Amino acid sequence: MITTEEIESKLLTLTFKSYVFFSIALSCLISFLIGLIYNLLIVNSQAITESDVSKMETWSIILLSLIIAPLFETVIFQTLLLGFTHRYLPKYSNLIVSLLFAVNHFSSIKQIVATFFICLIFNYSYLHAKEREWNPFLTVLLIHSGYNLFVTTIFLSSKAL
Repeated sequence: MITTEEIESKLLTLTFKSYVFFSIALSCLISFLIGLIYNLLIVNSQAITESDVSKMETWSIILLSLIIAPLFETVIFQTLLLGFTHRYLPKYSNLIVSLLFAVNHFSSIKQIVATFFICLIFNYSYLHAKEREWNPFLTVLLIHSGYNLFVTTIFLSSKAL
C-alpha cells in the first residue's frame, strides 16, 4: 500500500512542467470518473445551464473557458480565499475553498461534486507551488486552463455532432 508520505515525496521530485501536466491529467481523470458514476446512478441528467452554453458562439466559449474563467477564479479562489483561509484555518482551508468553488459552479449535483474535487487539486497545487517557490498563480492558472481545454474540447465536439 502506498502511503501519503511516498506520494508527497514523488510529487516533490516532479519538475514544474511535469507537475502541471500531472495535475491536469488527474483533474480530467477525476472528472471523468465522477461523470461516469453519476451517469450510471442518475439517467438523463443534464446541467441546467448546458442549453444556455450550447447557444453561445464557439469563440466565446473558448475565450470564457480557457482564459477569463481560469483567470478570475484563480485570483478569487486560490489567491484571495485560499490565501486568507490558509493563514487562519490551515487544516480546513482547502476544504472550505473547494466547497465555495463547487457551490459557485452549481448547475447540477454532478458538477458540484466534480468541481469540489477538481478544486482540491487546484488548491493543493497552489500551496505546493508556493512551498516549492514556483509561481503559484501561474501554476494553478495553467492547470485550470488545461483542464478546461479538455472539458471544452469534449463539449464542442459533442455540440458539433
